[in-house]
Amino acid sequence: MFGYLQPYKPYLMIKDFEIYKSVYCGLCKKLGEEYGIFARLALSYDCTCYSILAMALAGECEGIYKKRCVFNPLKKCSYCKSGSSHLNLAAAVTVSSVYYKLEDTIRDSKFFKSLAVRFIKLFFKRPLKKAEKKYPEIADAVKQLNISQAVAEQSENPSLDEAAEPTAVMLKKLMLIIANTEEERLVFGEFGYFLGKWIYLMDAADDYEKDIKNNSFNPFVISVKNRQLSYKETALYMNEVINLVTARVSAAYSLMEIKSFKAVCDNIINMGLGHMQKKIIFDKKEKSKK
Repeated sequence: MFGYLQPYKPYLMIKDFEIYKSVYCGLCKKLGEEYGIFARLALSYDCTCYSILAMALAGECEGIYKKRCVFNPLKKCSYCKSGSSHLNLAAAVTVSSVYYKLEDTIRDSKFFKSLAVRFIKLFFKRPLKKAEKKYPEIADAVKQLNISQAVAEQSENPSLDEAAEPTAVMLKKLMLIIANTEEERLVFGEFGYFLGKWIYLMDAADDYEKDIKNNSFNPFVISVKNRQLSYKETALYMNEVINLVTARVSAAYSLMEIKSFKAVCDNIINMGLGHMQKKIIFDKKEKSKK
Protein backbone atom coordinates (compact mmCIF):
# COMPACT_ATOMS: atom_id res chain seq x y z
CA MET A 1 0.00 0.00 0.00
CA PHE A 2 1.25 3.48 -0.84
CA GLY A 3 -0.79 6.09 1.09
CA TYR A 4 -2.76 7.70 -1.75
CA LEU A 5 -6.27 6.91 -0.47
CA GLN A 6 -6.99 9.96 1.64
CA PRO A 7 -10.08 12.09 2.28
CA TYR A 8 -10.24 15.57 0.81
CA LYS A 9 -10.54 17.48 4.09
CA PRO A 10 -11.86 20.85 2.81
CA TYR A 11 -15.11 19.14 1.75
CA LEU A 12 -15.40 16.84 4.78
CA MET A 13 -17.56 17.93 7.72
CA ILE A 14 -15.83 18.01 11.11
CA LYS A 15 -17.98 15.16 12.48
CA ASP A 16 -17.09 12.99 9.48
CA PHE A 17 -13.39 13.79 9.77
CA GLU A 18 -13.58 12.77 13.44
CA ILE A 19 -15.03 9.43 12.33
CA TYR A 20 -12.16 9.00 9.86
CA LYS A 21 -9.58 9.81 12.55
CA SER A 22 -11.24 7.38 14.98
CA VAL A 23 -10.79 4.54 12.48
CA TYR A 24 -7.21 5.66 11.75
CA CYS A 25 -6.36 5.72 15.48
CA GLY A 26 -8.36 2.54 16.08
CA LEU A 27 -6.29 0.73 13.46
CA CYS A 28 -3.10 2.06 15.07
CA LYS A 29 -4.26 0.69 18.43
CA LYS A 30 -5.22 -2.66 16.89
CA LEU A 31 -1.77 -2.96 15.28
CA GLY A 32 -0.17 -2.42 18.69
CA GLU A 33 -2.46 -4.92 20.42
CA GLU A 34 -2.08 -7.66 17.82
CA TYR A 35 1.43 -7.20 16.43
CA GLY A 36 3.44 -5.06 18.83
CA ILE A 37 4.63 -1.46 19.09
CA PHE A 38 6.74 -1.50 15.91
CA ALA A 39 3.72 -2.56 13.83
CA ARG A 40 2.12 0.79 14.63
CA LEU A 41 4.81 2.43 12.51
CA ALA A 42 3.36 0.64 9.46
CA LEU A 43 0.00 2.44 9.79
CA SER A 44 -1.17 3.77 6.40
CA TYR A 45 -4.01 5.77 4.87
CA ASP A 46 -4.73 2.99 2.39
CA CYS A 47 -5.33 0.35 5.06
CA THR A 48 -7.44 2.86 7.00
CA CYS A 49 -9.54 3.30 3.87
CA TYR A 50 -9.87 -0.49 3.56
CA SER A 51 -11.14 -0.81 7.13
CA ILE A 52 -13.60 2.10 6.68
CA LEU A 53 -14.97 0.56 3.48
CA ALA A 54 -15.30 -2.85 5.13
CA MET A 55 -17.24 -1.33 8.05
CA ALA A 56 -19.34 0.85 5.75
CA LEU A 57 -20.36 -2.08 3.55
CA ALA A 58 -21.21 -4.25 6.54
CA GLY A 59 -22.98 -1.40 8.37
CA GLU A 60 -21.03 -2.23 11.50
CA CYS A 61 -19.41 0.10 14.02
CA GLU A 62 -18.96 -0.97 17.61
CA GLY A 63 -18.70 2.58 18.87
CA ILE A 64 -16.14 5.32 19.42
CA TYR A 65 -14.41 6.28 22.67
CA LYS A 66 -11.76 8.73 23.86
CA LYS A 67 -8.36 7.68 25.17
CA ARG A 68 -4.88 9.14 25.40
CA CYS A 69 -2.53 8.54 22.47
CA VAL A 70 0.34 6.11 23.10
CA PHE A 71 2.80 8.31 21.18
CA ASN A 72 1.52 11.58 22.65
CA PRO A 73 0.11 11.05 26.18
CA LEU A 74 -0.84 14.73 26.43
CA LYS A 75 -3.35 14.28 23.61
CA LYS A 76 -6.70 12.51 23.75
CA CYS A 77 -7.76 10.71 20.56
CA SER A 78 -11.02 9.20 19.37
CA TYR A 79 -10.76 5.45 18.80
CA CYS A 80 -13.06 3.18 16.89
CA LYS A 81 -13.56 0.17 19.20
CA SER A 82 -10.90 -2.38 18.37
CA GLY A 83 -13.19 -5.39 18.64
CA SER A 84 -14.22 -4.81 15.03
CA SER A 85 -13.30 -7.75 12.79
CA HIS A 86 -12.64 -5.25 10.00
CA LEU A 87 -9.84 -3.59 11.97
CA ASN A 88 -8.35 -7.07 12.41
CA LEU A 89 -8.44 -7.58 8.64
CA ALA A 90 -6.87 -4.18 7.96
CA ALA A 91 -4.15 -4.80 10.56
CA ALA A 92 -3.23 -8.10 8.87
CA VAL A 93 -3.11 -6.34 5.49
CA THR A 94 -0.86 -3.65 7.01
CA VAL A 95 1.81 -5.94 8.46
CA SER A 96 1.79 -8.25 5.42
CA SER A 97 2.15 -5.29 3.05
CA VAL A 98 5.01 -3.66 4.90
CA TYR A 99 6.95 -6.93 5.22
CA TYR A 100 6.84 -7.67 1.50
CA LYS A 101 7.43 -4.01 0.66
CA LEU A 102 10.64 -4.23 2.69
CA GLU A 103 11.62 -7.36 0.76
CA ASP A 104 11.06 -5.47 -2.49
CA THR A 105 13.17 -2.57 -1.22
CA ILE A 106 15.99 -4.96 -0.31
CA ARG A 107 15.91 -6.43 -3.80
CA ASP A 108 16.12 -2.98 -5.44
CA SER A 109 18.64 -1.33 -3.09
CA LYS A 110 22.41 -1.10 -2.91
CA PHE A 111 24.42 -2.78 -0.15
CA PHE A 112 24.23 -0.30 2.75
CA LYS A 113 20.58 0.61 2.27
CA SER A 114 19.75 -3.07 1.81
CA LEU A 115 21.54 -3.87 5.07
CA ALA A 116 19.53 -1.24 6.97
CA VAL A 117 16.23 -2.47 5.51
CA ARG A 118 17.12 -6.08 6.40
CA PHE A 119 17.50 -4.97 10.01
CA ILE A 120 14.09 -3.25 9.96
CA LYS A 121 12.50 -6.33 8.39
CA LEU A 122 13.48 -8.40 11.44
CA PHE A 123 10.92 -6.47 13.51
CA PHE A 124 8.11 -7.49 11.13
CA LYS A 125 8.94 -11.19 10.76
CA ARG A 126 7.04 -12.27 13.85
CA PRO A 127 3.99 -10.05 13.07
CA LEU A 128 3.90 -11.54 9.56
CA LYS A 129 3.85 -15.09 10.92
CA LYS A 130 0.99 -14.15 13.23
CA ALA A 131 -0.94 -12.54 10.36
CA GLU A 132 -0.33 -15.62 8.18
CA LYS A 133 -1.75 -17.85 10.90
CA LYS A 134 -4.87 -15.73 11.50
CA TYR A 135 -5.56 -14.62 7.91
CA PRO A 136 -3.67 -16.89 5.47
CA GLU A 137 -5.68 -15.62 2.49
CA ILE A 138 -4.54 -12.03 3.15
CA ALA A 139 -0.87 -12.91 3.61
CA ASP A 140 -0.96 -15.10 0.50
CA ALA A 141 -2.56 -12.33 -1.61
CA VAL A 142 0.15 -9.84 -0.60
CA LYS A 143 2.92 -12.42 -1.11
CA GLN A 144 1.65 -13.26 -4.60
CA LEU A 145 1.62 -9.52 -5.41
CA ASN A 146 5.31 -9.35 -4.58
CA ILE A 147 6.14 -12.39 -6.72
CA SER A 148 4.00 -11.31 -9.69
CA GLN A 149 5.33 -7.75 -9.57
CA ALA A 150 8.92 -8.98 -9.78
CA VAL A 151 8.01 -11.09 -12.83
CA ALA A 152 6.21 -8.18 -14.52
CA GLU A 153 9.14 -5.81 -13.96
CA GLN A 154 11.62 -8.31 -15.40
CA SER A 155 9.68 -8.75 -18.63
CA GLU A 156 10.73 -6.74 -21.68
CA ASN A 157 8.84 -3.44 -22.02
CA PRO A 158 5.69 -4.37 -20.05
CA SER A 159 2.61 -2.27 -20.74
CA LEU A 160 0.97 -0.10 -18.09
CA ASP A 161 -1.77 -2.72 -17.67
CA GLU A 162 0.72 -5.56 -17.28
CA ALA A 163 2.73 -3.65 -14.68
CA ALA A 164 -0.39 -2.67 -12.69
CA GLU A 165 -2.00 -6.13 -12.87
CA PRO A 166 -0.43 -7.63 -9.69
CA THR A 167 -1.59 -4.76 -7.45
CA ALA A 168 -5.02 -4.82 -9.09
CA VAL A 169 -5.41 -8.56 -8.50
CA MET A 170 -4.23 -8.27 -4.90
CA LEU A 171 -6.74 -5.56 -3.98
CA LYS A 172 -9.47 -7.46 -5.78
CA LYS A 173 -8.76 -10.46 -3.53
CA LEU A 174 -8.88 -8.24 -0.43
CA MET A 175 -12.29 -6.86 -1.46
CA LEU A 176 -13.62 -10.36 -2.17
CA ILE A 177 -12.83 -11.32 1.43
CA ILE A 178 -15.52 -8.90 2.68
CA ALA A 179 -18.14 -9.90 0.04
CA ASN A 180 -21.02 -12.12 1.18
CA THR A 181 -23.11 -12.69 -1.95
CA GLU A 182 -22.33 -13.44 -5.59
CA GLU A 183 -23.55 -9.97 -6.58
CA GLU A 184 -21.23 -8.39 -4.01
CA ARG A 185 -18.33 -10.50 -5.29
CA LEU A 186 -18.85 -9.13 -8.80
CA VAL A 187 -19.10 -5.49 -7.70
CA PHE A 188 -16.49 -5.56 -4.91
CA GLY A 189 -14.09 -7.45 -7.17
CA GLU A 190 -14.46 -4.86 -9.94
CA PHE A 191 -13.99 -2.02 -7.46
CA GLY A 192 -10.93 -3.59 -5.85
CA TYR A 193 -9.33 -4.44 -9.19
CA PHE A 194 -9.47 -0.91 -10.58
CA LEU A 195 -8.68 0.73 -7.25
CA GLY A 196 -5.54 -1.43 -7.08
CA LYS A 197 -4.63 -0.38 -10.61
CA TRP A 198 -5.21 3.28 -9.67
CA ILE A 199 -2.91 2.99 -6.63
CA TYR A 200 -0.13 1.40 -8.67
CA LEU A 201 -0.31 3.97 -11.47
CA MET A 202 -0.38 6.82 -8.96
CA ASP A 203 2.78 5.48 -7.38
CA ALA A 204 4.41 5.22 -10.81
CA ALA A 205 3.43 8.82 -11.60
CA ASP A 206 4.71 9.97 -8.20
CA ASP A 207 8.10 8.29 -8.73
CA TYR A 208 8.48 9.26 -12.40
CA GLU A 209 11.34 11.77 -12.08
CA LYS A 210 13.10 9.79 -9.33
CA ASP A 211 12.99 6.58 -11.39
CA ILE A 212 14.40 8.36 -14.46
CA LYS A 213 17.26 9.70 -12.34
CA ASN A 214 17.98 6.31 -10.73
CA ASN A 215 17.33 4.31 -13.90
CA SER A 216 14.70 2.30 -12.01
CA PHE A 217 11.72 0.45 -13.41
CA ASN A 218 8.68 2.64 -14.10
CA PRO A 219 5.94 1.76 -16.61
CA PHE A 220 5.29 5.42 -17.45
CA VAL A 221 8.96 5.93 -18.33
CA ILE A 222 8.76 2.94 -20.68
CA SER A 223 5.44 4.14 -22.13
CA VAL A 224 6.62 7.65 -23.08
CA LYS A 225 10.29 7.03 -23.91
CA ASN A 226 9.77 7.12 -27.71
CA ARG A 227 7.06 9.81 -27.80
CA GLN A 228 9.24 12.90 -27.26
CA LEU A 229 6.63 14.55 -25.05
CA SER A 230 7.16 17.84 -23.25
CA TYR A 231 7.01 18.10 -19.45
CA LYS A 232 3.38 19.28 -19.57
CA GLU A 233 2.37 16.70 -22.19
CA THR A 234 3.80 13.90 -20.06
CA ALA A 235 1.79 15.06 -17.04
CA LEU A 236 -1.38 15.30 -19.15
CA TYR A 237 -0.76 11.83 -20.58
CA MET A 238 -0.35 10.28 -17.12
CA ASN A 239 -3.48 12.05 -15.90
CA GLU A 240 -5.53 10.84 -18.89
CA VAL A 241 -4.43 7.23 -18.32
CA ILE A 242 -5.28 7.39 -14.63
CA ASN A 243 -8.60 9.17 -15.32
CA LEU A 244 -9.76 6.13 -17.30
CA VAL A 245 -9.08 3.95 -14.27
CA THR A 246 -10.68 6.45 -11.87
CA ALA A 247 -13.87 6.31 -13.93
CA ARG A 248 -14.02 2.52 -13.52
CA VAL A 249 -13.46 2.85 -9.75
CA SER A 250 -16.28 5.40 -9.46
CA ALA A 251 -18.63 3.30 -11.59
CA ALA A 252 -18.11 0.21 -9.41
CA TYR A 253 -18.39 2.27 -6.22
CA SER A 254 -21.76 3.65 -7.33
CA LEU A 255 -23.12 0.07 -7.33
CA MET A 256 -22.02 -0.61 -3.75
CA GLU A 257 -24.50 -0.29 -0.90
CA ILE A 258 -22.80 1.91 1.69
CA LYS A 259 -24.61 1.28 4.99
CA SER A 260 -22.58 3.56 7.27
CA PHE A 261 -19.82 6.19 7.05
CA LYS A 262 -21.24 7.14 3.64
CA ALA A 263 -20.08 10.77 3.77
CA VAL A 264 -16.50 9.66 4.50
CA CYS A 265 -16.46 6.96 1.80
CA ASP A 266 -18.06 9.27 -0.79
CA ASN A 267 -15.46 11.91 -0.02
CA ILE A 268 -12.49 9.55 -0.39
CA ILE A 269 -13.68 8.02 -3.69
CA ASN A 270 -15.44 10.94 -5.37
CA MET A 271 -13.12 13.75 -4.24
CA GLY A 272 -10.01 12.27 -2.67
CA LEU A 273 -8.89 10.36 -5.77
CA GLY A 274 -9.15 13.38 -8.06
CA HIS A 275 -7.48 15.68 -5.55
CA MET A 276 -4.59 13.24 -5.10
CA GLN A 277 -4.11 13.03 -8.89
CA LYS A 278 -3.90 16.81 -9.10
CA LYS A 279 -1.53 16.96 -6.14
CA ILE A 280 0.86 14.28 -7.44
CA ILE A 281 0.72 14.77 -11.21
CA PHE A 282 0.41 18.54 -11.48
CA ASP A 283 1.05 20.38 -8.18
CA LYS A 284 4.07 18.34 -7.09
CA LYS A 285 5.61 18.27 -10.53
CA GLU A 286 5.11 22.01 -11.05
CA LYS A 287 6.75 22.70 -7.71
CA SER A 288 9.64 20.36 -8.63
CA LYS A 289 10.04 22.10 -12.00
CA LYS A 290 10.31 25.52 -10.34
